Order: sequence, then structure tokens, then C-alpha cells
Amino acid sequence: MEGVLIVFIVIGLPVVGGLAFAAFQEYLKHKRRSGDDELKKKVQELERRLEALETIVTSDDYRLFQARMREISARASKQSPASQGQPSLTEAQRNAEKGL
Repeated sequence: MEGVLIVFIVIGLPVVGGLAFAAFQEYLKHKRRSGDDELKKKVQELERRLEALETIVTSDDYRLFQARMREISARASKQSPASQGQPSLTEAQRNAEKGL
């Protein structure tokens, strides 16, 4: 009985250990490949979104929109009471002046 145990320890354990190590290596390769596939999909999605943004930003319509918004903003700042030197009052300040 002791002979079988010694043979198992000397031959069996290294064989089982080697097979387990090989299986673990294959598992890691598979996991890395699936992770790479997910990264590739994510990169492709980000590239697609970046191309869409570049198309929008470089379009003539977007430039016209920006120019029009600057014009509107400039007009609004010229017409606002704060730009004319008149302080604007909040509702609480108005009520306080009236004595409410």
C-alpha cells in the first residue's frame, strides 16, 4: 500500500499539477481574448461617436449657429438692466423696500 502512495506522490501529483496549470493558462488566454474583444467594440463605438462630433463641429450649419448665438448674446448683454448701470432687484429686495 505504501508503494502505491509513493508512486502516486512521485508521478501522479506532478502530472495532475501540470494539467491544472495548462488548463489555467488556457483559461487566462480565453479571458484575455474576450476582454480584447470588448475593448475593440468600445474603441469602435468611441471612434464612431468622435466622427459624428467632428462632422457636427466642422459643418457650416454649426458655424452659423455659433455666430448667431454670439450675436444674440451680445444683444442681450447690451439690453440687460445690469449693463446699463441699473441694479436689478430680487423679489425679496423689492418687498423689503415696500415694507412687506
